[in-house]
Amino acid sequence: MVSIALATFMLTNAFMAGSWSIAGYTQVISLALFSVGFYGIIRISSPLFHFVISISDSTLIIEIWQEGEQPLDIKNIALQTIDELRIAPHTPRSPNEALFDFSTSYHLLWRPANEEEFCPLIDYDSAAFTLKVEDIVKIIQFVRRHEPEIKIPAEQTVYFGVH
Repeated sequence: MVSIALATFMLTNAFMAGSWSIAGYTQVISLALFSVGFYGIIRISSPLFHFVISISDSTLIIEIWQEGEQPLDIKNIALQTIDELRIAPHTPRSPNEALFDFSTSYHLLWRPANEEEFCPLIDYDSAAFTLKVEDIVKIIQFVRRHEPEIKIPAEQTVYFGVH
């Protein structure tokens, strides 16, 4: 942002000055600063992790990728062990808050059969990340296509159109 602001300042001064040229050194430097600034914005806004989700032989395979040629982690979960899938907000809601607000960041939780506790389906060490609701719905639909017996809370099937 600093390089873009500096480039804008330099470019404004170059064009507002009484004697300016089409390709002066200030315009060239401004163009270079704009390039550095936009490259920085693209790098900062690019996703940190990339997930590849597939199913092979009744096993859900979740690959967690970062830049590189090898996945950081591969998680294998037998579809028969997944009893329930649930969407949960990043932070717990207070009693007076709406069930689902306008936030797009939630976790996808799963509960293994014969257990009470939910755990994150997509998890990597201590990395804190959340998923968009639209992405979670796509993951749930993908998993339910292969294992339709997996339960989903009734209020979530209504709100998110997951059947």
